[in-house]
Order: sequence, then C-alpha cells, then structure tokens
Amino acid sequence: MEVSIYNCGDFVVYKESIAGNKFGRILSIVDIDGKLKATIQCVLTFNDLPYNLQSNTGNQRERSHSELWLLDQEMNIAIIVIELQCIVKVAPIVILYNEDNFNSSSIFIREILYKYQGHWKLRSVKYSYKHFSEFVALEIPETNLPIYKLYIDLYYDDFGTFRNVYHSLGGVYVQIGNLPFNKKKQLKNHFVIGFVPFGGRFNDFIKPFVDEMKKLEKGIIMDVQRKKSLVIASLWDMTADLPQGNDLAGVKRHSAIRGCCTCNVARNFGPLKGLTYHWFPVIIILPIPSLLDKLKRERHLQSPQDVYYVTAGKVQRFFKITIEALSTKVKLIFLKFWKSFEYPRTWQKLPNPISHLDSFMMSDCLCLAM
Repeated sequence: MEVSIYNCGDFVVYKESIAGNKFGRILSIVDIDGKLKATIQCVLTFNDLPYNLQSNTGNQRERSHSELWLLDQEMNIAIIVIELQCIVKVAPIVILYNEDNFNSSSIFIREILYKYQGHWKLRSVKYSYKHFSEFVALEIPETNLPIYKLYIDLYYDDFGTFRNVYHSLGGVYVQIGNLPFNKKKQLKNHFVIGFVPFGGRFNDFIKPFVDEMKKLEKGIIMDVQRKKSLVIASLWDMTADLPQGNDLAGVKRHSAIRGCCTCNVARNFGPLKGLTYHWFPVIIILPIPSLLDKLKRERHLQSPQDVYYVTAGKVQRFFKITIEALSTKVKLIFLKFWKSFEYPRTWQKLPNPISHLDSFMMSDCLCLAM
C-alpha cells in the first residue's frame, strides 16, 4: 500500500462533505486528542470570489482557469482543521511572488482575498508573510548518526543596574525552546550570553552568537550520552521589550518621526493620507538591517513583544496619567490613603507615586495592577 507524505506548506485537494473537493494549503499538522490533524488555509477558485471582484478581475486581465486565490488568514472562515484522511492528493500550485516565474501551464496564485471596512478587496501575495517552509528550507542530512533538532529562544532587554541610575545594561540570554514548560521556569535552564554595555551596539555584541548559530543550522557533530550525534539548531522566538523588540524586528522604535515603522516617508507628507504603502517607490521603503537576518528567520513573526513588560508599561502609563489629572489637594488626600495601603509583606516598599513615579520599576507596576 502506497503511503502519502504531506508536509507543512503543501497545497492539497481535500474533501468537504457538502461542497465536494476544495483546494487548500497545509499550515501545520497538529495533535488534537491523540489524533493528527491538518490546519488548512482555504484557497478559492474564480467562482468563489465575490461577484464584484469577478467582474473587476475579468476586466483587468484575461480570465485564466489556472488561477486561484488565497483567503486571508485573518478572516474567520479562512482556517479550518480537517482529518488527514480527508486529504485527497497534493496539488501542484505555485505562488507567484515574482511574475518572471510565470508559467501559463501551471496552477498559480498571485492575489489574496481580504475584507477591509466591510468591502472585499484583493492584494498581491508580495505583501504577505511567507510560510515558514518557504524561507526556511529543510535539508535532510545524509548521515547514519542520530539527529537532534533544537530551537533556541533569545531574550534581550535593557535594565538599570540600580533603581535611579540612567545608564543601563542590555541583558541577552537564551533558552532551549524544546524544554517542557516546567523546565523552562527553572533558572538553571537560562543561559546568559552577556551584557551589552551602555552605548554599545547590539549588532557588534551578537556577531559571535550569529556565527555559531549559522554553523548549528547546518549541523555539528557532538557527543550526546557518549554517542556521536548530529545536532541541528535554529533561532526561534526573539522576545524583548518594545524598543529592543523593534530593533530585533528591523523596524523603527515607537518614537520615530516617520510615517510608519518600516518607511522613510515623513509624517507631514501630504499624499500619505490618501495612498497605500505599496504605491510608493521602493527606494523610500528601506528595511533597517539586523545581523540576525543572516539566520533563517522571519523577523516580524518571530519577534513577539514581551507580555510582562507590555502589561507593566501600560499600568505605569495609566497610573501616571491618573496622578497628573489630580489636583494638589486631591494628591494630598491620595497620599494619606496610600500610606495606609496594605500589601503582602513579601513585597518591597513602594515609592511615593507623587514625587517618585519615574522610579517605579516594572515589578512595582505589576504589584499595582494586582
């Protein structure tokens, strides 16, 4: 009996109980209650498009029976989960990120259907994130040695060495992402790479780490439990606070004076209000280079914001706005109740929020939130 093999990123034909066979793309293969299932992104034919887009598409170019459309992942009906038995076969569909690769004899996708302000619209696939299988090509090593695959989580954040000291250090540490959750919480499983000194550049500091990770991506033979084994590792999540997270993602910080994070158009540029970003010349959309781009990663999707710091930052901002809104008389009343405020003995004494609000640490802000 021939066994079919399906990989993440493959386009397939699958059975749908009511409408018959449909096209879709495997985003992931997941384990649900002990059974393997496939997460599918829906792919549409010409007849599945809204009527207004069918006429517009037909007028703009000659209708092709070989053209399909992706349904935007943000739509509620775009992602479905099916049994592996529902997959009929792999479909030879190509995504046209570049029109130079166009082949009229193949089935292709070059647009994505999405909804904006209640209206259906189409956009080019060039302005969407690629699937991991597209920018991280898997190479099966030809070896008889046992193979161990790891993914590394990187954490980076600036912190003050003392409460009231302006100069800060940039702490960088890593963790093996394959560990179970209860092991990740243990301090011994966090490995400090070092500290970026005040005024130092992160790219200069991280260069030795990037060089070693490039070797690990190809595989290094190591002794694992006294056996020669091939160890392959890749960078996964890069978690940081807002400013450092923007640096890792290669975009401007939140205080940038430009129109958006990845564009060099000034905020006061007149036509900016009436145009969309991809109408501008490519020369003014300049990505900010990061040394981490030399590794196999998607810099936006793999740079999540640290929830701990995001929450604490919002609490601090809300508290600051509240204090500034109080009159002098009300502030004195507030301090009277603040001194009698009861909190657990294990907490450190919180500073005066009227005169020392800028001295509040992240942990102090989270204590206030609780």
